[in-house]
Amino acid sequence: MKFLIATFYVTALSLCIFGQNIKLTGTVYDPNGAIVVGAEVNAISAEKRQSSTKSKDDGIFLLDLVAGIYRLEFYSPGFKTNAVNKYHIVNSTYGKMSFDVVLHVSTEHKPCGYSVGDCITVAVQKNEVSILSNKIPTQPKIKKIKKGNKTIKKEKKDKPNK
Repeated sequence: MKFLIATFYVTALSLCIFGQNIKLTGTVYDPNGAIVVGAEVNAISAEKRQSSTKSKDDGIFLLDLVAGIYRLEFYSPGFKTNAVNKYHIVNSTYGKMSFDVVLHVSTEHKPCGYSVGDCITVAVQKNEVSILSNKIPTQPKIKKIKKGNKTIKKEKKDKPNK
């Protein structure tokens, strides 16, 4: 009987210790050290459990995870996805772990329905600002007119398309 009670307490204690959730927290930065607000943070376990959150106004994220091995993914518009394979979450003494990350600016052009020169997308913290124009600015056309010995340069105006 004493053996059964001891086994019960050992099992209950191990479930409490190994069943606890660990808080993974960290801050998302850009290459200049500025915080990245609203960055998507995903943790995918080896057993395919997934937990997601976004970085808050102070750039800090918080995930509640069970001990195990995870793939961590960090993404924000205008930045390259940063992924960490085999990140080990352990039952730490205080029930939390920390991981800061830097997202690098994306050099990839994403189509916006206009020609390459007509669309520029810039990520600005929470919002994505798009600058669109109807045509690429060009140098004005200049018409040369000769009057006697002198050459006069006059700007030539294009006729509007109808």
